[in-house]
Amino acid sequence: MLDDWVAGKLSEEQLLKQSRWREAWGYDPALYMPIFHFARMNRIPIRALNIAPALRRRLAREGFDAVPADERHGIAPPSAPRRAYRQRLRRIYDAHPAGQVFDTFLQAQLTWDAAMADALAGASDDDRLVVGLMGTGHLRHNNGVAHQLAQHGINNPMTLLPLASDRCQPATPGLADARYALEAAPQPIDFMERLEIR
Repeated sequence: MLDDWVAGKLSEEQLLKQSRWREAWGYDPALYMPIFHFARMNRIPIRALNIAPALRRRLAREGFDAVPADERHGIAPPSAPRRAYRQRLRRIYDAHPAGQVFDTFLQAQLTWDAAMADALAGASDDDRLVVGLMGTGHLRHNNGVAHQLAQHGINNPMTLLPLASDRCQPATPGLADARYALEAAPQPIDFMERLEIR
């Protein structure tokens, strides 16, 4: 479906319908369509990184080991998290009503990161530049996906985070390799980070 989009065979409406965008992703597609159009105009392949919401929920509910390997779509066991990442996820978990045990929640997040790392590593053959767009929580401080890429021998990914031009503030040390300014938006703009792999 993504190949058909890049080849010009689908309209925006068909892309959103076939990808089940609203059910699987939910974010306003207008935030992403300029990226999709840029890829289409320049014939740049697009690959899906995310795991299905149903699998993510099941992993959070049951845990990685309880889901049979053939139902995990080939996702390998994730690497153990760094201490700071575990602590940040614990704060997120503690701020929400508990629907599962913390370790199961953590394992689901790590598996989500590992799945995206697997997809990025698979797309980075032949030493090509690969750019991944994902939520900020998956990459801050080179944790999450960036950390999981080490299993694939990719040890120096670059992270690039957006910064609203009207919220200029000192950089947090180690947050990302670089920040870029965006025109002020009426809604939060930290919906994605960029990860580059060579």
